[in-house]
Amino acid sequence: EEAARLRDKLASIPSSPVQKFVKNVEFAAKFGPSKSLRPLNLQLSTIQFYGIDIVLILIAAFAVSTFILFEVFSLIRRVFSLIRIKGDNFSAQITSIPTMISRLLLLFLFAIQIDSKDPLKILVYNPKFGHSHSVFLGNIADILSEEGHNVTTLIPEIYAPFADGTTKSKIVKIPVEAATLEFFLQAVEGDFSFIFKSEGWDKSSMIRQMPLLQHIFEQQCNYTLTFEKEIEELKNEKFDVMIAETFDHCGIGLAHLISPHSLITVSTTNIFDYLSYQIGQPLFPSHVPTSFGPFVDPESIVSRVENLIAMFTSLWMFREIEKPTERIFKEKYGDNFPDLADIIASSAFTLTNSDPFLDFAKPTLRKIVEIGGIGVRKAKKLDKEWESLLSLRPRTVLVSFGTVSRAFLMPVEMKKALAQAFSRFPDTTFVWKYEKPEDKEQFAQGVDNLILSQWMPQNDLLEDERVRGFLTHAGKGSYFEIASRGTPSLLVPLFGDQIRNAAAAEFVGFGKILDKSNLVDAKKIEEALREILEDEEHRAKALEVKRIMESRPFTPRELLVKHVEFAAKFGPLKSLQTQGRTLPYIVYYNIDIIGCLL
Repeated sequence: EEAARLRDKLASIPSSPVQKFVKNVEFAAKFGPSKSLRPLNLQLSTIQFYGIDIVLILIAAFAVSTFILFEVFSLIRRVFSLIRIKGDNFSAQITSIPTMISRLLLLFLFAIQIDSKDPLKILVYNPKFGHSHSVFLGNIADILSEEGHNVTTLIPEIYAPFADGTTKSKIVKIPVEAATLEFFLQAVEGDFSFIFKSEGWDKSSMIRQMPLLQHIFEQQCNYTLTFEKEIEELKNEKFDVMIAETFDHCGIGLAHLISPHSLITVSTTNIFDYLSYQIGQPLFPSHVPTSFGPFVDPESIVSRVENLIAMFTSLWMFREIEKPTERIFKEKYGDNFPDLADIIASSAFTLTNSDPFLDFAKPTLRKIVEIGGIGVRKAKKLDKEWESLLSLRPRTVLVSFGTVSRAFLMPVEMKKALAQAFSRFPDTTFVWKYEKPEDKEQFAQGVDNLILSQWMPQNDLLEDERVRGFLTHAGKGSYFEIASRGTPSLLVPLFGDQIRNAAAAEFVGFGKILDKSNLVDAKKIEEALREILEDEEHRAKALEVKRIMESRPFTPRELLVKHVEFAAKFGPLKSLQTQGRTLPYIVYYNIDIIGCLL
């Protein structure tokens, strides 16, 4: 029976060896070696690759500081031994220094570990707390519905004004808990101008968001679990596959209660460091940028130290976000309820909103399936209004900072500098997605080539050849649209994964980064715009990336559908579960062996 099951697995694998061979050979013949598939660690020594130099520096610094501390205490003891103090006798004793040092070293080492195709029944968990998250998961649900499967989307409505993301699946909604909504509204309607000012990936900016996310996810998950009748009905559906993202971990706990045949986890951006850690994907901060970090220079120890700190900050932050949700399940269902990390680790596959041809090369696992760009739809014909707008001048540039970073909250000196820079391109129309167009007179009076619009059909506009550039925040949606349309772009990342997205785009060659601190300098904005608009090399590289996206050996849609169908048939496979997942850092990276040798 096991042999027959193995035969069925091999016959059902998402892509056959012959398909992989032929399609990859044809791709290589057309495009040659891809820079994005060449790892940055090729020039690194073993010591640099594993960060041993950083570890040794930390150990040396610790040893030196301990020695100095010991000498200071010894000096103090000798001084007091020479001084006769009247009254009570006073003595300073330094006891068991070697024991103290050995214990501290142990603490330090511990700290650094820290067939016929029947329709499938599929459940997609899509909490409505972020526009881009809902859209990505909604696209997954709609594509699987288009393939003929019976898809149900479970939507906890944390913020109802956001789109459901899906139009083709059956929707089951859990209303928002009143206190959660009030807290969320305070955050959404609050002053987000700090996003334009703070350093995009700095630890304080990341940590500032943690209590907000903790509270929202904890409160809503606790409320969702009160809908026991609905949860039981979902369990009785006996789903073949459940798909749940790992930003809000409530869906992971629900998966255990609903008991689908297979669980597929999702990262709605590049795979988070914490998710990588949970499923056992190798983390190499020596040459792979962290989830929210900029480009890392492997040959610079300062750059690698910064990346290492950012990685540990990211790991700690997401674990702290996860803890309250995990506690809710254990309090309600008992201490025997499995750890959420173990549920995630046992998933059949992990889907990520990334693409190997648009990213830094990195170690990966077979269970990680990159379906980035799956939401990029075929461009629609523009209506008369937009056709007329694009014909106003020889070329057009789009400007958008996304949905979270509302442009009207941008500091006025930045808006004035942008308008001033735009005015220096009289042959170019700038269309800025801006929430309050009536503000124009406050910062762009007399700038006739600037048009403010509350909305624009971005994907459709980027397809038009008259659109010659895009000034963008480098959110995931825009990231894949500019890559698919071949539009030279000026990237101004603001926070979160945008910093890494922009770094990857510049590395691959279809964008140029302008640090947001330079948005107050009209001259620097002008120079950067002129480079992407007038340097033909930028356009040539962008068009090359477009051709690569059109010629990928396997489309995101193919990868999604085939892996979901495979998971429904066979469930999680032991061969895709890595043994390294549960190892502590010192064992995983052989630091214990290196320490013994030293």
